[in-house]
Amino acid sequence: MPRAIYTSEAESDLRQITVVNKITARVLALFLVGSFFTIIGGSNASAAPADATRGVFETPLSANNLDPSAFAAWVDGKESPMPQNDGPRHCVWTQTTHPEWDGVDFGESKQPGIRHLRIGFKTPLLLGAILVRGGGRLSVLRSTATYPGDLADDGQWSPAERIKDGKISSDEVGREEFAVWVLSPKTTVRAIRFTHVASPTETTYHGWLGGAFVLGTRMFNAAANATVATGSHNDAAARLNDESNNGTWGAWDNGPDGGAQIVSPEHPEWVLMTWPQPRQLLGVNLLWAGFSAAEVQR
Repeated sequence: MPRAIYTSEAESDLRQITVVNKITARVLALFLVGSFFTIIGGSNASAAPADATRGVFETPLSANNLDPSAFAAWVDGKESPMPQNDGPRHCVWTQTTHPEWDGVDFGESKQPGIRHLRIGFKTPLLLGAILVRGGGRLSVLRSTATYPGDLADDGQWSPAERIKDGKISSDEVGREEFAVWVLSPKTTVRAIRFTHVASPTETTYHGWLGGAFVLGTRMFNAAANATVATGSHNDAAARLNDESNNGTWGAWDNGPDGGAQIVSPEHPEWVLMTWPQPRQLLGVNLLWAGFSAAEVQR
């Protein structure tokens, strides 16, 4: 992975994005956790032609391409199938399905240490990034390894990296964290592996994956290093881009009882994000968005 992925110069004069709420009914709380993405270099232009017609945030993964037989966990030296009746669809977004609300536990054991979760695809996908909540560390099956891959053999798996606190990191993603794992350019993926290393001080030792969304383009979350201001409840504005789930109900809102005015085109709620230097943004992705319509301006 290029080590300058987060220092590249912008090609446009983009300095800020404003998100304007246009709900016309009174709202008690507008929940908005923003993830703003930008291309970080590299290209997956060699993907199948059908991929070229998709939006940049549309996953190339179809529900039929998930492989239930590869959905397994490893702990205490043993591999076992995951118990979910709906298989990996329980925790992975596809073009037509979404995960369940509770995610999946993996690696149940009374012993601390390493545990893994594997998700496989019937046919390989050309991937650039994977958006997750939780899951620990992420790695992908090397093209030289035999599918579905030995969960215990680190040599069969290539680790992904992410941007954390402005630095390249392979740290685990915790239960309350959102993160974007970035893969090497032109990575063909047949299986992905999540790893949690439980310490003896943890109250429970299993790993947990809330959800995963695979993407065909390499990108990272550029919102994390932006400064945020809001028209209402500005003292909590930092929750918009802290990459945290904030306990779900602790996400930013426009006040305990809504804003001072009924939200309308004449009195919109707004969120402003600014960067110290111009940034070229690939698009805007909003998680836990508690409104029905918005305008994005630059």
